[in-house]
Amino acid sequence: MNLSSLGVSQIDQRSVPTVDSYPMMFNPACEKHWVVAIGLTKSKKPETAWAQAIDEFIKLCTKAGQRPFSIEDSKNDVILTQFIQARRAIVKFLEKYSIHKILKTYKVDRRVQLTSTGFTLEVDVHAHIQKEDPTFIYAMGIRQGSNKKYPAYWKRDLSRNLEFFVANEGANLNQRWHYGYRITVPIFPVIPGKLTPTTEELERFVMRNLYLAVLRAYRPLNSVTHLI
Repeated sequence: MNLSSLGVSQIDQRSVPTVDSYPMMFNPACEKHWVVAIGLTKSKKPETAWAQAIDEFIKLCTKAGQRPFSIEDSKNDVILTQFIQARRAIVKFLEKYSIHKILKTYKVDRRVQLTSTGFTLEVDVHAHIQKEDPTFIYAMGIRQGSNKKYPAYWKRDLSRNLEFFVANEGANLNQRWHYGYRITVPIFPVIPGKLTPTTEELERFVMRNLYLAVLRAYRPLNSVTHLI
């Protein structure tokens, strides 16, 4: 996590976060949530403690319906709002069809990729299934699609910018199932304090500073082993 991009001084980064080390790029109106987040942070290692505090802070802000970033950083707030809306739709869909129970997860890949207008965030869950018959796919309203990566691919649009998919690496391969979702955001993120960030820095910022906190705040019931 790049704490400097959030306005945390090098001196503060060397120790665990405190009430007085509130990141400069966070919304001043949300400082009360920082106090609570600090109280929820248990680690004594600075890097881990900062990550925990920031995650808790963003979760508290989102649940309170407040913008965690500074007022000037409106693009990141828009992205965060879209992530929350997409995440709620995904959790609702997973719970409705018990997908995470039918397909047993053993690995999760997450990737952010910049596009010409913004970026996409894709979560690809590796799973296996107990039965060969994939009729459960059609019960979810999913239809056959095309994908260069997987020979068998089904998809469903849950909203304009949110696609859910189920895939298989080949016929009758019970251990080679995949499912997941792709969020398309037509906005570029802004890294506070960096005028010309690299593509890698932007992609890392979206995942670490924006999405992971939303992922942890909204999760399917009875799904504690893997964050999908």
